[in-house]
Amino acid sequence: MARSHLSTSSTLPAFHQSNLQVHAAAAAWTRRRVPPTRRRVVPAFMSDPRQGEGGMEFTEPSLEESLDAIDDVFMDRLPGEGREKVKIFGAWLDADVAGRKAGQGNRAAGLIARMKNGEELTDQEKAEIFYEEAIALMRRRDCDASVALLDKAVDLAGADSRRGGEFKLWAAQALQGVNRNNQAVEVLKSLKSHRDFDVRKVSAELLYIAQAPQLALNGEDFVDFPDTSGITDDYDKKDLGKPKIAPWKKSEKEEDMFYVGEDTGVRPGNDPVMFLAAIVGILGLSYMFLV
Repeated sequence: MARSHLSTSSTLPAFHQSNLQVHAAAAAWTRRRVPPTRRRVVPAFMSDPRQGEGGMEFTEPSLEESLDAIDDVFMDRLPGEGREKVKIFGAWLDADVAGRKAGQGNRAAGLIARMKNGEELTDQEKAEIFYEEAIALMRRRDCDASVALLDKAVDLAGADSRRGGEFKLWAAQALQGVNRNNQAVEVLKSLKSHRDFDVRKVSAELLYIAQAPQLALNGEDFVDFPDTSGITDDYDKKDLGKPKIAPWKKSEKEEDMFYVGEDTGVRPGNDPVMFLAAIVGILGLSYMFLV
């Protein structure tokens, strides 16, 4: 049985770090690509003597603000509004249950502190503690212990409540994490008649995924990348620098070839053929007028 009061780790595991790196790269791309007139710049009027009266400072949005702005675009939310919900499979779930902030409500620490001071917590508050601890375990790849905590969270929150239904969505995914897919399917099927529309909609999508045929993969289906840890700036300059290009020289064959438009050295005024043709032309015109 897993301990119910585990310290919530603030460090993401390896298989979740890539998601944050993608968001960070997208935020950096946004800061580079968005035109200056549309970038969010926050003026801070200051009266610091070192900057003089009425000094003004412009600050760039933080990484968290940039990620929220990206989520606003992808989820079709008004900028800065409705961020307590996230759009998943066309439904709107609570932001601390789904999306990149799932399990990061940081309510458990405060609730545990209140409990240690002798304060009695409600079942709903106890459910929040079990939920946050379960997500922390899943991020450490301990899905087996997470299943037990999520079951407790569902019981305390009420399986027919919106919050309890959202916890069951996580319980199904935790069951899949320990190869108990049949049980995960049963949990998702039980949500078909849930009272909350958003929970029903998301559970139907997850059920479709859970019941999809399993892929039979082998080594040929994966791509192996070489170790690049030894590549540094020095290596980049030494081995990946621009190659030296030898100057181009005409070959003997090219020098013997005649190109259209090539200067032959003969000017029209010095060409005897052209001179003779001009005389013949003048004589011909004179004959026409005389006749």
